[in-house]
Amino acid sequence: MMFFFFFVFFFFFFFKQKTAYEIYQCDWSSDVCSSDLLWLCLYLPQLAIEAVCQNPSHPAVATEETGGRTVVYSANRPALSRGISAGHSLASALALVADLHVYPRQPKKEQQRLHHLAGLSYRQLSSIVSLDYPDSLAIEVGHSRQLWQYLEEIKQCVNEWLHACRLSAPMAWAPTSRAAYWLARAGISKPVLSGAQLSAALKEVSLGHVMAGAGLKKLHNSGLKTIGDVRRMPRDGLARRGGLNILNELDEALGRKPELLNRWNPLPYFLQAHELALASHNIALLRPVVAALLESLAYFLRQRQSMTCRLQLRFLHLHEAATVMVLGFTHYVNKVSDMLRVFDAQLSRCRFNAEVITVELCCRQLQTVAEENKDFLRLQSDGKESWGQLQELFAARLGDAHFK
Repeated sequence: MMFFFFFVFFFFFFFKQKTAYEIYQCDWSSDVCSSDLLWLCLYLPQLAIEAVCQNPSHPAVATEETGGRTVVYSANRPALSRGISAGHSLASALALVADLHVYPRQPKKEQQRLHHLAGLSYRQLSSIVSLDYPDSLAIEVGHSRQLWQYLEEIKQCVNEWLHACRLSAPMAWAPTSRAAYWLARAGISKPVLSGAQLSAALKEVSLGHVMAGAGLKKLHNSGLKTIGDVRRMPRDGLARRGGLNILNELDEALGRKPELLNRWNPLPYFLQAHELALASHNIALLRPVVAALLESLAYFLRQRQSMTCRLQLRFLHLHEAATVMVLGFTHYVNKVSDMLRVFDAQLSRCRFNAEVITVELCCRQLQTVAEENKDFLRLQSDGKESWGQLQELFAARLGDAHFK
């Protein structure tokens, strides 16, 4: 019992979280970051328009509805050079540029671009990737420097990704992810490689890149424009004017307190192969193999409470290119019988040029379905073919090119 009380006493006095009073009563004397991490942040301010516009040389904007009005959410560089900026009404933007290309904002495409970049970073740079900051990608590359040796190699690799994705992104380097995000927003690309350089690098960053709203207005009214101005203030005075949130974020950026980021993880996918004991092009012998693979897939989907609407089967040959069969469904399925029905219909028009040695099944399009919605998406099981099932069967037998 005495040991328990001693442990509680030790924990609360040495490891407990600081109270709001303790946060703003501290001073700025211990603001040298001791982190050995190095974060690379890509800031994509034009992600909304670059995700939907295919012609970057013509003035174009992405719009959204706000308060019953259509306003400009993002503009590309030709539009910015003509005086259009975010927040303008669509009518005023058209008055400035008559031949302006207008696209409604598509957040789904924006997320697809971000997740694609995150996947590239996860596979080639680092397993620590985060999408917590708006329109940004934070990558911890400190542990990758032993592989890449020079930051210029990492920078060149990232620039190749951005060029292939038709994206533009200022990048910044800092020992903390929040500092890297602020530096990228401010357009400061000079790498900050140590905690000793961090304080000086953040000194000239405008508060407009750090915060917004009423807190920013109060600080501006007090004559505070940059992070350097803010750090000359007593912490309790800054807390009264800007709130505790700005103190917490400054402490995170300077490395005085740890950052709690959500790590990005790649979506799970199913990939399994079955090697035949004896090479064959007999369809009757291949069907049980495919059925076994589909059983494994169905178990994989049930474990994750997921469904799929697209599968890919690859029949590998010894000296010929693989025969690819794509199974598409009109809605999400997770039952073997539903998958086999479409496979059987499509198998009738499949021809193998050589003997099959391995059958491979791949499924990447997974959709998590809530338990209460599964009955709605499930195919009818009373023996009658629904219209969706008939569509699938016709498409499988005739091919997508002949079925409209």
